[in-house]
Amino acid sequence: HPTSISICVNLFHPSVGGAESVAKTIADYVAQYHEVSVFTRKLTGKKRNPQDFPYRVYEYQPGDLVGFEKKIHELKPDVVLIYSDVFDFFRTLATKQQPFQIILALCGANWLYKHRNYINMLYRNMKNIKYIICHSTRERDYRLCSTEFIKDKTVIIPNGIWLNEFDNNT
Repeated sequence: HPTSISICVNLFHPSVGGAESVAKTIADYVAQYHEVSVFTRKLTGKKRNPQDFPYRVYEYQPGDLVGFEKKIHELKPDVVLIYSDVFDFFRTLATKQQPFQIILALCGANWLYKHRNYINMLYRNMKNIKYIICHSTRERDYRLCSTEFIKDKTVIIPNGIWLNEFDNNT
């Protein structure tokens, strides 16, 4: 059976920005091969059209950890991709034992560097982490992932752009 994958990102289409574009591109691609769901903040002032997506988009309120956990545990994904350590519920997902495998895209690990006590909690929960994605071996998120017991789970996926995204972009 296809793997069930949930992508967790603070902001998602139709919001426009780097994280939104990357997360939507990942979701669209992975949905060709697996069951995909996206967890993202509830839009204010806009409405998502379910016909825009070949997968379910679940909205949550940023402070509603109980509602978020209830829905994701009801869904029972095999894998959860957390896009960025600034994701609203990153701390709960990445530092506590979960019934699913986790893939972290740290995106610079900016939050972790400001809250260094969570780095050790993350290290202690490595059995729950399937992969950690970094964009380069030169960024500080990679330094977090270069310790002996974590580097075998670290994957480098270089940043990239499509130049045509700059054409006629308002």
